[in-house]
Amino acid sequence: MNFKYNTVYSKRRTIAVTVSSDNTVTVRCPIGTDSRRIEKFLSDKSEWITGHLQRNALKINANAAVIDGECVLVNGARRKLIIGETNAIIPDAVTVTSVKNLKKLFLDEYSADFLEKFNYFSALTGITPSGVAFRDYKSRWGWWGAQNIKKIKKKIGIFAPRLEGVGFVHQRCHVKRHDHSSAFYALVKNCMPEYKQAVRELKNYDFITRLY
Repeated sequence: MNFKYNTVYSKRRTIAVTVSSDNTVTVRCPIGTDSRRIEKFLSDKSEWITGHLQRNALKINANAAVIDGECVLVNGARRKLIIGETNAIIPDAVTVTSVKNLKKLFLDEYSADFLEKFNYFSALTGITPSGVAFRDYKSRWGWWGAQNIKKIKKKIGIFAPRLEGVGFVHQRCHVKRHDHSSAFYALVKNCMPEYKQAVRELKNYDFITRLY
């Protein structure tokens, strides 16, 4: 095997492997699992693992400027990131006093537009939440919480407008269908015909969840 991996032992019954967006390979297995069994498992899964590593490497290379903090995505387009004396989004750049201020800047700038789109998709699905909350998730774009409150990842305004509906259309349709059956995806497609294409495109930006 030509890749390194981390091993996490826990009270589980099976072995599983994941490849994160930054190409970290993690093996999760029962406490006391023999190393030879782990190696055999990884050997059997090597084609799948290698495929993910290669695809992730392409995404990382293509978005190196964003990952390295040289620029930031604004509505799907790259703009130069400047650490300066003000927090502002200007035509050809984004300027902040600290990278930590990016999330608040985007919320202040784009939350009204985002909520307008949110209401549009609420009307399409026929499901209206009792409220909307922004959260700082690390591995998801959002979810439908208790009390019928939709919780959205704070990174709004980053993606092209056509991609921003993916997360809450998916979660909203789960209120009616609690599975991933053909009936569920029929409901999703009825609300957002371009859903599959948008999901494929959004996967190119899964590294965004670990930035800022």
